[in-house]
Amino acid sequence: MGEEGRKSRRYPRVVVGTKIKGQTHGIERGTVLNLSVGGALIEHAKIVRPGTVLHLVLNLRQRETRVRCRVVWSAAHRAEEQPDGQQELIYHTGLEFLDPSVEIQ
Repeated sequence: MGEEGRKSRRYPRVVVGTKIKGQTHGIERGTVLNLSVGGALIEHAKIVRPGTVLHLVLNLRQRETRVRCRVVWSAAHRAEEQPDGQQELIYHTGLEFLDPSVEIQ
C-alpha cells in the first residue's frame, strides 16, 4: 500500500506475522501480516470478495479470540510455485473488525 493508503488509516498497525488459526470462509491457511484496533491485513491463497463477513480466530495473550470481520479489499499479491510445479495466487486482504473484542484493544 502506498503512502496515501497509510495516511487514510484510522488506527496504527502492528506487524504480527502469525498464522491464521481455523478455517474462515474457505481460507484454510494464511498469515496475519499486521493488526490494529480496527482491522487486519491477511495473506492467503483463496480469493474472497469485498463485503464478505467472516470470523478471524486470533491467538492473543495465550487465548483464542474470535473476531467478526468484513472484507474491505482483496487483491492478488504474487504467484507462488507449489511442490507439484503449479502456480498458486497469493492474496492480500484488508479486514475491518465489526465488533472488536476487548482483548484486541
